Order: sequence, then C-alpha cells, then structure tokens
Amino acid sequence: MQTAPMDLTSISKEAFAFETFLLAIDSEVDSTYSTENGQIASATGTVLEHLVRTIRASSDEVEVATKLILVPHGGYLCRGDILDLRLRDSEYVESVVQFTSPDSGFSPIPGQGDKSLLAFLPSSPGAFLLKKVKRLTAEMLEEDLKVRLSFDWILPTKPTRRKIAMVGGRPAFNITKGSFGHQGAYEATKALDISMVILDHPGHWLQDEKYSYIRDGFIAIDVTDDAGLPGRIVEALKGKGFDGLLTLSDEFVIPTAKAAETLGLPTEPIASFLQAHNKYEARKLLSPNIQSLLVNSVAQLEDLAVAAQLQNFQYPLIVKPCRGGGSRGVKKAKDPSSLHQAVKQLEETGLSKHGILIETYIDGPEVDANFALWDGDLLFCEISDDFPCQADAIDASVADNFAETVMILPSLLDPEELQDIQTSLYQGLLKLGFRSGVFHLEARVKNSSMRYQETDGVIELAHTGSNASSKPEVVLIEVNARPPGLQAIFAVAYTFGVDYTALQILRALDDRERFAALAQPFAPHSQYHCASATAGNRAPRD
Repeated sequence: MQTAPMDLTSISKEAFAFETFLLAIDSEVDSTYSTENGQIASATGTVLEHLVRTIRASSDEVEVATKLILVPHGGYLCRGDILDLRLRDSEYVESVVQFTSPDSGFSPIPGQGDKSLLAFLPSSPGAFLLKKVKRLTAEMLEEDLKVRLSFDWILPTKPTRRKIAMVGGRPAFNITKGSFGHQGAYEATKALDISMVILDHPGHWLQDEKYSYIRDGFIAIDVTDDAGLPGRIVEALKGKGFDGLLTLSDEFVIPTAKAAETLGLPTEPIASFLQAHNKYEARKLLSPNIQSLLVNSVAQLEDLAVAAQLQNFQYPLIVKPCRGGGSRGVKKAKDPSSLHQAVKQLEETGLSKHGILIETYIDGPEVDANFALWDGDLLFCEISDDFPCQADAIDASVADNFAETVMILPSLLDPEELQDIQTSLYQGLLKLGFRSGVFHLEARVKNSSMRYQETDGVIELAHTGSNASSKPEVVLIEVNARPPGLQAIFAVAYTFGVDYTALQILRALDDRERFAALAQPFAPHSQYHCASATAGNRAPRD
C-alpha cells in the first residue's frame, strides 16, 4: 500500500483534512505503507489497516482517493456517527469509514516534528472515499466540508453514559428490511452512547429478546391513555437509576411529562403541555382573532347560546378533536347540516373525549414549522410546505380528510412570510411557557402572497400577482411538544443535518452541550430541497 505526499489542508477552524492516495499491491493487505521517503513499518493494528481493509472490501479500483478527517482540537465526538450524518449525500463523498473512538479521546493535531501518516491517526475520527467527479478541485471539496463541518463537533470532556426510558416503542413496519417506528431514536441512542429502555404494552414486538440489539431493556406496563398512566410509569421506573424520560408518541406526551415531574427528571412545565395539546386553549392564547367554539356533543349544537354563537361563524368551518394528532377526525363543514354530521361522527368514533373544537377554515398555504429551543433561545428552525389535501378542495365534503399529501422543505414561500412564521410561532412557544426541547407546529398563512395552482397537471406554489390590501397573517393550527413524525425526521436529517430525535433525547437528559452542538444545520441551512409524498399523491416538479 502506498500513499502520495501528504497535503495538509485547513478545512475550517473546526476541521482539518489531508488527501491520501491508497494503492493495494496485491490481494493481501500489506502491513507496511510507503511514502516518497521510503517504507515505514507496520501499520498493523492501527486505524490505517482498518481503512485499507475497508477500501479493499468495497472497491476494485487499484487507486482510491480518500480524505482523512482530523479533529480541530483534542476531545470526544458529540455523537459516534457524526461524520456519517453530516457527509451524507455529499456530491463528492462515496462513503465514510468511521474509526473507533479511543477511551482517552482524540489527540490534538501534532505540532512541529513528525509529519508521517501514522502520527496523525490518533487525531482522526474517520476518513471518506472520494467519488470520481470530473474536474473536482481541492477548493470545491474544501468548501463542501466547510458547509458540513463548520460547527463544534468535538467535546472537551467525555459524556457520561446515562440511562433513559422512552414510553411507546411504536410498530415494526418491516423488521426484515430494518424498517420500524422511532428507528431514528434507537439509532441515535447508540451513536450517543445512551442506554435506552422501552415502556410499552405486554407482547410488544420490542419485548422479544431477539430485538435487544435495538434497545437495552423493555418494561411491560399497561399504556392505556387514562388518568392512571402517569402513576404506572412512575411505579415502573422509580428507584432504577433512570436519568431521563421521554416519549415521541403524541398520545403519551402529557402522561410522560407528568411522570417525569413526579420522578424529578428534566421536563417542561406541565401547564405548558396541557395548554399546548388542548387545541381550544392554544387557539385562545395564540390566535384569539380566529372564531372558535368548544362543544362536547352534537346535542350541544341545539343549545340556544351555542346556536346563537354559531350564527356569527363564517363557513366553511373546521371540526376537530380538541386533542390528537395525524389529522385524525378533522373535518370541513360547509353548512349547518354538515357541521352536525361532522360533530356526530367525532362523538360516535370516541374522538370527543377531550372536547370538539369548531373554528373558521383558513384559506392559505399550510406549513409545518419545527423548532429546537434551549433555555428560551432559538437554536434551529426549519419550515416546510404542506401541499393541499382532499379537504382543501372547494367542493370537499365531510367524507374528505386532511391527511398530508406532499411536503417540500425548505419552504418555497417568500422570505418575508417565512420570517413572520418563525417569529410568530417562536413567540407562541415562549408564551406557552416552553423553554427547551423540540417542538412541531402547524400553521396557515392568511392573505399570503402565494397560493397553490395546477399547471399541466402539476400543483405548485405560485405568486398571486395581486397587491393584497391585507397583510399576511400567521394562523396557528396546532402545537405539539414533541418532534415531527418519522417521515419529517428523516427528511430534516438528510436536508439540514439535524436529527430531531437525538435532540429530544438530549433534552430529556438536560444535556445542553450536545444539544447545542447537534442543533447546528449545514452552513447554508440546507443542502438541497427535499420532497416527500404520501403514496398515491402527485409530487411537484423539480
């Protein structure tokens, strides 16, 4: 195996790399490597041997270009797979070869003296193989690495291994193909060196020991969402040395927060969760100008006071459960008859348990906005476009739903409107009393300068072309004190380099240092636009 002369290059104040050309001389990996100055014995047992063997196993090429990444200073990785996470989908990176993290941490880059390859290996967490890109220059590669690694990804001290419990293990979609709910969360705990124990119902698939490679433990409890659930969670965990407790499932957010408070584990104020996850209470606080009414049954619509209030409402109206997610039970009513029908359906399907919210339908582009906060400071926010769904159609009936169709991120709305969305919803979170964590909000922009239109069978955002007399207004749809769903989790991780599940786990452990580091997106915010479509729906143009 041979290397070309080392070209040490400063990538940024956060990263260094030098280019290496590796040559395998036969079918066996030689235990020595050569430079212009002669042969240096033995790389056996070093990460260099691991690198060469990995290359030999993945490439038939005689000569392979690689980059060795060096730490900016001595210390420890903020997460074990940080290079994989941040170099994913690079135009120039074929694959990443991760090196083992030493218990004593990575050494600072050697100063004057030995400039041999082996001397730099204790300062390297990994390397990557370069794609064969025509006219690739050192400047192009350096700029790409600046985009991806311009943040403090090396910690000065080693994080203590800690233990966390998660309520709700989620289903296995296709375990033979490695597809299962909360997959990102389980992968994050491994990369963060955190012990994860799952709480879910007896017989859940994760209880089987053959899946112990995914989680570190399983506690079977009754997870029925009733008044006793917080107490059952507390009884299952107390005295067992847990450092944190979280859930990524909407139905368990409030019980988990109550249990965490009882156990003295990090959490946000219970009052904030209760108000945020009650759509009527959140609406009164954050969008008081929108007509809204709370009822409990279809019979209540006949009450004289309620009927009088509804006479002042402008149709179409939205009818939805006061608590819940996934657009379950959300209906659009175009007249009093369909309003009664929608309320009756929610009552009959058991979705009226926490009340039924009736409110004005807002005609305007819908967005999802996700926030990462620490101690009230906004560390990261991204906004995506939710394309129109069945119930947005002018002729939609109660039978049509608000299930998501296409999501585009980052949003294509005008920058001024995006800033209004971010500012309005961020202030709303603070008003609710939230300070730290990941939050998923949905909103619409009334009087937006853009609207969805169909051209040649393709639906996309376009400017209205009119000078609206009314200023765009951000109208809250709902607040969720949790990360977004699985589809958005992966889309954001690929597009921005930010893993929401990892952040929520770190918030539950009150780990400010790693939360702040991993909330940093790519230098230009996103590396591309990403479209995510639900099966059976049309995606927009590129």
